[in-house]
Amino acid sequence: MSYLKNENGEIIVDAILTKYGREKLSKQGQLGITKFSLSDDEIDYSLYNTNNTLGSAYYDVAIRELPVLEALPGNDVAMKFLLFTDTQGAISTISSLKVAYPSVFNTGIPLKNVPYAISPQLDPQPTNWQAVYYVAELIDMFGANYELTGVIDPDIGDTNQMIQTRDELKKMESVNIGTSNKVYAVGHSFSFKLLSFPRYTRTYTVSITAFGPVSANRYSFQILVPGLYASENQVVLDQ
Repeated sequence: MSYLKNENGEIIVDAILTKYGREKLSKQGQLGITKFSLSDDEIDYSLYNTNNTLGSAYYDVAIRELPVLEALPGNDVAMKFLLFTDTQGAISTISSLKVAYPSVFNTGIPLKNVPYAISPQLDPQPTNWQAVYYVAELIDMFGANYELTGVIDPDIGDTNQMIQTRDELKKMESVNIGTSNKVYAVGHSFSFKLLSFPRYTRTYTVSITAFGPVSANRYSFQILVPGLYASENQVVLDQ
């Protein structure tokens, strides 16, 4: 959904269903919406100009005049920069999301059946960091020959919010099957394990987002898995 403002200053609501929404409506006959999120993907905050000679009321005039995106059917291209509220002091800080992962992800995974740790972290770390968890999304267009699992911090445990998020993501996975598959994992960190080497080189894109009492941008990186075939004419069986 998008809010558009026309030349007369009127606010127009542009709303469409996502692919998951259409799937749910066709199967259940109703959406049953219980939550919503807001984002500001189209906003460039670097345009905020404290040197505007017209005064403080005009510091953000360039931002307010930016064109607003129309509603998009997929959250893989929108809703990447979520808004939050701090009316009750729930947000302790706005943090940068950083992710530590093995360097072999960039050059190609050399071993199978070896768990590779993926460790998200917030900088600065919020005071209520125990309530923060992460969602990893892996885009896979070639079939599954790996495991992406969420790792739960034993000192924190699996919270009700994490369990609910995991259940919702399982529904989204079932909708995505047959197109470009998306695999999700929920946890405080993650583990990626290659189960077999593919015939041809594959690249998986992983995006990690922080959830809970924190605001942070999504972090994305790629996992390179070399193929066994040097060329299409070379016959090599999967290991």
